[in-house]
Amino acid sequence: MASFEKVNRGVRAVVSNGTGKNRVKKSRTFQTMKQAKSWAREVEIQNEINQQDGVIGDFNFGQLFDEYALKVSPQKKGVRWELLRLGLLKRFPLSDVSLKDACLFDIEQYIEERLRTVKSSTVNRELNLISHCITKAQHWRWIPKHHNPMEGLQRPKNPPHRDRLISPLEKEMMCLVLGYSEESCITTMSQEVAVAWLYSIDTAMRAGEVTDICTTCCDMKANVVELVKTKNGSKRVVPMSPRGNELLSKMYAKSKHAPCPYSLPIEKRPKRYQPLPGETPIFHNHDCKRLFKVSAGSLSSLFRKYRKKTNIVDLTFHDARHEAITNLAKLYTPYDLARIVGHKDIKQLMTYYNRSPEDIAREMAENHSKGISGDVVKEFVTTLGADQSQIINLLVSLLQKQNIKVSLP
Repeated sequence: MASFEKVNRGVRAVVSNGTGKNRVKKSRTFQTMKQAKSWAREVEIQNEINQQDGVIGDFNFGQLFDEYALKVSPQKKGVRWELLRLGLLKRFPLSDVSLKDACLFDIEQYIEERLRTVKSSTVNRELNLISHCITKAQHWRWIPKHHNPMEGLQRPKNPPHRDRLISPLEKEMMCLVLGYSEESCITTMSQEVAVAWLYSIDTAMRAGEVTDICTTCCDMKANVVELVKTKNGSKRVVPMSPRGNELLSKMYAKSKHAPCPYSLPIEKRPKRYQPLPGETPIFHNHDCKRLFKVSAGSLSSLFRKYRKKTNIVDLTFHDARHEAITNLAKLYTPYDLARIVGHKDIKQLMTYYNRSPEDIAREMAENHSKGISGDVVKEFVTTLGADQSQIINLLVSLLQKQNIKVSLP
């Protein structure tokens, strides 16, 4: 049974459940009576459901986040990100909310507080994690299967995708500040960052994929790099252009290389390179070497550090992937492009294809001035009954009318 009391901060709702020694009271203060009554009704309904479903124990979100980090996160490739995020979630009042009593209002309060410091896209990624935690809680019988505090939640709208491309001048400025030139021998960490960035612009490889390149993965004669482990968990083979081959050759020419993590015993590898439960371990030859000494995390932070030394605004390392996919889209079909860059869904290409309408319009104008119209083709076809010399002369005349230079031997 619920009761309500006006206090200095608003309205305090109290919900009693059970009788005698088993009587349990739960209370919470709200700004308005409407919020208080809504919460009290949800708690009363949930109390009735819990009595029928045999839920074990009374756990809060903080305990759920700990259990999830212990049992579920280690089985994922993104374990490091999840552990950091779960630790962050425990700092919010949501972690003290009982799972049995949790309602939509608690999740909305978390969203409101979180949006004060981060973008909506970050909040939505965290909501995905919270949602899976709740699913696991239902599986563990910590809450009834038909009780989901996130049901009916209206999520914040994600911001538009980035459409940042890289100008030739920005390439020159970044290479200059990183101490890299085409004639440079790679001796410093900043030069490695420059090569990794230019290589990403050429191949559309992610930062972690570039830094994982090792001597076992490369076939410099066939111009391909085999990535044994990518973001989506599958391996892929990336074709290299002559430019990409030239950049990797500079990394081969270095005097010192770090050992490849996959050439080390499993227990000595960084956690990122250790196999997940049930996954077949990857082993490379003991003499396998990494071409890049810089790690993926350091690569992005170093790039930001040196970018701040220029007047370039709003440029990240990952923008190289946008630039590369936009350029490669001019040369390959969507199916070939998706295979090159590692997208399982062709629709994902639209996130990275950022060619401007002005650029497309300019190319259309150029093609129109160079092309042959349908009327011109029709006129040519009607003369096929003429002899060979007449056909050649007519074709040359038609091409010249379209401002296309023609020279005959």
